[in-house]
Amino acid sequence: MLAKTFLRVSLLCVLLSVQVFAQTPGKGSGFWKLESEKSTPLKVTTFAAKETPYKGQGILIWTMLAAADENVSDELDARRVLGSLYKDLKEFKVLGKKSVEWGGLPAHLVAFKAKSDKNTIVGRLLMADTKEGIETLLMVNNPNAPKKFRTEFDGFLTRWQFGRPGVSNVLYSE
Repeated sequence: MLAKTFLRVSLLCVLLSVQVFAQTPGKGSGFWKLESEKSTPLKVTTFAAKETPYKGQGILIWTMLAAADENVSDELDARRVLGSLYKDLKEFKVLGKKSVEWGGLPAHLVAFKAKSDKNTIVGRLLMADTKEGIETLLMVNNPNAPKKFRTEFDGFLTRWQFGRPGVSNVLYSE
């Protein structure tokens, strides 16, 4: 009888710990959730904010582009990257750009504003040349979205690990 009770309590503890572990993947922020992954012809992974009031305020997109002939610091490169991910951007305007370190590699950060349909959007784009190509992380959000979006995006400058899939970096970063 005592052995059965001990076994049941142990099993219950294991099940509870598995459930808690499943809800808190790695040491990531828990802000983003995986929305979709597409691989035709370009691999694109899209994330959305998990919780209210952030839901629907913006998205995060990771992709790996083929290596380009030109340097990623070129403003036209940012337009090329955005053009390959967003077909309907109009009135594209670079708000600022700077060289940064992203995951230990030299990278470029571009802040921009554009119109998508009739809505104004703002965004930030990180680009780095890697062995595999140009790794990009793009956040697009409503201009009135909470600052938490920018804070989360800026956190990827230090938490990112190249060679790890974008999904792992976003959902399980340290």
